[in-house]
Amino acid sequence: MAKSLQLFSLFVFLYIASGTLSAQSVPVCSNSSQLAADFCADACYGCQINGYQGSTSGFTSEGNSFCSGLIAESNSVWHGFIAGTSPMTIGVSNTNCMQGDGLQIAVFTGCGGTEIACDPGTSGGASSSRSVTFAAVIGEVYLLMVNGNNGDICNYQITANGAQLLPPPIGTGPINGLSQVCPGALTHYSVSPFSNVFDYEWRAPAGASINESGQNVLVVPSPGGQVVNITFGNTPGTGQVTVKGLGGCGAATSTIAKTVQVVAIPPNTLPTLTLYPEDLPYYWEIEPFTPVTNTGTYQLTSVLTSWLGCDSIVRQTVIAQPRPSGRVFWDLNGNNVYNAGTDIPVEGQNMVTSTGQMSVTDEEGMYLLNSLPAGAQINLNGLPNFTATVNPASHIFQTGVYNIYHFALRPQRGPASGRVYIDNDQNGAFNAGDTPVNNVAVNSVLGAQTVTDVNGNFQFTDMPYLDRIAITAPQDLELASAGELEFIPTVNTGYDFRLRQKSAFGKVWWDIDQSNTISPGDIPAANISLTSASGSTALTNSTGVFYFSGLMAGDTIRVTSPGVPVLPGFQVTDAVAPPGGYAFLLIPTSSAPDLSIDMTNLTVFRPGFNTKVIITVKNEQPVYVPNTAVAFHFPGIPVSFLSALPAPGYVGTDSLHWSLGGLLPYETRQLQVVLRTQPGTALNAVLNFFGWVYPVAGDIYPPNNTDMLITQVLGSYDPNDKQVDPEYITPAMLSNAPPFEYTIRFQNTGNYPADHVIITDTLSQLLDWNTVRLLSSSHPCTWTVGATGVLKVQFPNIMLLDSVNNEPASHGFVKFSANPQPGLSLGLSVENNCDIFFDFNPPIRTNTVKTQVVYFLPGTSIPPGNKVLSARPNPASFRITFSWPDLTVAEGLITLYNMSGIAATSVVIPQGVNIVQVNTAFLPDGLYQAVFEAGGLFYTKRVAVLKDGSIRRE
Repeated sequence: MAKSLQLFSLFVFLYIASGTLSAQSVPVCSNSSQLAADFCADACYGCQINGYQGSTSGFTSEGNSFCSGLIAESNSVWHGFIAGTSPMTIGVSNTNCMQGDGLQIAVFTGCGGTEIACDPGTSGGASSSRSVTFAAVIGEVYLLMVNGNNGDICNYQITANGAQLLPPPIGTGPINGLSQVCPGALTHYSVSPFSNVFDYEWRAPAGASINESGQNVLVVPSPGGQVVNITFGNTPGTGQVTVKGLGGCGAATSTIAKTVQVVAIPPNTLPTLTLYPEDLPYYWEIEPFTPVTNTGTYQLTSVLTSWLGCDSIVRQTVIAQPRPSGRVFWDLNGNNVYNAGTDIPVEGQNMVTSTGQMSVTDEEGMYLLNSLPAGAQINLNGLPNFTATVNPASHIFQTGVYNIYHFALRPQRGPASGRVYIDNDQNGAFNAGDTPVNNVAVNSVLGAQTVTDVNGNFQFTDMPYLDRIAITAPQDLELASAGELEFIPTVNTGYDFRLRQKSAFGKVWWDIDQSNTISPGDIPAANISLTSASGSTALTNSTGVFYFSGLMAGDTIRVTSPGVPVLPGFQVTDAVAPPGGYAFLLIPTSSAPDLSIDMTNLTVFRPGFNTKVIITVKNEQPVYVPNTAVAFHFPGIPVSFLSALPAPGYVGTDSLHWSLGGLLPYETRQLQVVLRTQPGTALNAVLNFFGWVYPVAGDIYPPNNTDMLITQVLGSYDPNDKQVDPEYITPAMLSNAPPFEYTIRFQNTGNYPADHVIITDTLSQLLDWNTVRLLSSSHPCTWTVGATGVLKVQFPNIMLLDSVNNEPASHGFVKFSANPQPGLSLGLSVENNCDIFFDFNPPIRTNTVKTQVVYFLPGTSIPPGNKVLSARPNPASFRITFSWPDLTVAEGLITLYNMSGIAATSVVIPQGVNIVQVNTAFLPDGLYQAVFEAGGLFYTKRVAVLKDGSIRRE
């Protein structure tokens, strides 16, 4: 019994898989009228032949013989059946034989072969029944031949109690598909495959067409019949989509139904959108992505294909208008008009309106507000110190007028006097034992000048607030106090400068001609550090001169940088320095140069704001490099050049050029370029900058003679941040991956200078820690990488000014690089952030940056597919049905990538299909690239996901 059940299960499986049970491909009968066939090849099986009644009348012969070739076929009738027992007996009784000879029967396994059982009958045997018994294989299909003996024509009845019935059709719901559609929509409906069915009978509401047949009732053959496309009529209403499975001999499953409502989608009006010049050009986020490039009011309309399969109208009013704006400045010449180069912008001034809006002026003194109602009042929220007058006291906003709301601050003025003297007793105050110093130049930042008299006194008669008083110490003296003092109008005297004698001085030279003696071709060595045995330190100035204070006779001084041979190794000081001081000679040790260049933007690029780019040029070898030059290319639009330090020798519309002269061994020079991003520049616009350092001929490593800076235009930003380049990389690029470059920017936003800045950065394990290299920094620093991958960068004695007192000088940065580990796989993300410590304050954690391994780089295209990939609907809300021309020959995958090349979702494609659905309900709105790969087939398709709030999900 167990064996019979196993074989019966096998029979059911074979039927479902192929629609036939027999190795000889005997077809299944669709009804009982097909049970008798004239020819073996036309025979079928499936319905019950036990009790079947028939006649040999009207049947012919194929001319074959049977019963071991002894009997010739005359008027045979063929029947197929399934064996259900073994051994199996089949009997045939006959009546009304016209010749009285009766019948003959035989059982075959297939057409054209030898029978496995035969009853030849006898002449005159019309009164006898015929039967055969044979060893059958349960579940196998056999053929019964009934033949008239000598061509006799008889009626007969078959007895075959062991023959099996065709299993009944089995199928359950539900019907998959939309329950709400639009008029005229084309929509997919499907059911899970039924068992033991020949056909699927589908019905749709009146006026609908199934599979473009023009009929709303359609019988679709198995196996593909479980999926249909229904085009609904244009009349709204409610109806049903039904399906049932049809089996052999008229058997059928019960009818499965789905109620479907045909309704139109009402227009969807989105809230009004207000834009400002810095937002332009703006592209509407809904197809057809209409551009808004100028100020004005726009009525935008889009007709989309919704997830219901029909048009969905979306409308939105977009208003583009300027921002109310103005400038706050110190009006130093008193004409109430801002004069660049004379007047001073007020940065960080708080602005407030009568409607509660607030803004802060930038480094150009400019502020921006959002749209204001007519009559709104614009005021300064508090005044800077020592302001005498403000003109005007406030502004009243006028509709249509946006950029004239300026405030002129008139600073208080007054006299200032002081003294320059040598503080011999070092007590910090002038007394009888101190020495006045005459003929010392005293200057103000705003341009006033005077000199000290024989008593060391100086005086200014009319100084404005904001000005600062400064001196430069004579060569044999040094400052014992601050070298620059701020003028305060309420304080007229006491602007004193204390000096002291220098106890040891000298000069350091580069031995350019390598003669081991100081000769006319040698060059002073700037920024070289020296130390004394007693612990004092000194640094050479731009002319190579150094000074020590307070050294005793017999102390020793030596050069501590930059790590090349020095002649002599040290000098012993005397009570009186020799003429010209103590000289040292640095000996270069290499003949091949290695120049490098690095570019870093100190702040981000923002529409209407200025950005400083630091270009760092290094001589990486202990060799003198003559005639060096730097070229810098920037986008002519939307970025414009404002200034540079030092000034370039050539200024073009999109390029600058400097002739730097010779670079000393290990010398580093920094060029500062101030650029302005034009107001109205679109956010996220990509800016490309290029830099070159020359000469390249003979350079040890030419690749670092060039650098590229790629960045985006941003809105507001955090001054302490981290960036990485590249942000995206493909598996193909990883085979020869460039180093990942990290830039850490920091700003002292406190109210006092920072003595020390320390940065700790725990590097990702996906980076090779042994390849870390410092590229550039805003200030001198030291760095280490620990065994656990922690990079530590220290800026000792940086004295970083605060943004309250000197915003431009409050910024700093460091840039380093590291190679990725080999073999990073698609989808991996190399993430990194860091902590910034200002003195002993709590750390500031930067943003997290990441480099992602993506399928394709953002902004690039991938090859089109080799055939068309259909996607409906497109745009979609909750699902997309993809279809393609050819059935898959192997299992595959369809993946949706976002526009950054990152996989958003994937669906496995089975073998032998040409349609699949992808769920998009959980994806954010936007554009996606669909990539289909299966068994050598490759298709691509751009699709959009848009979830309209007015559309109800099924």
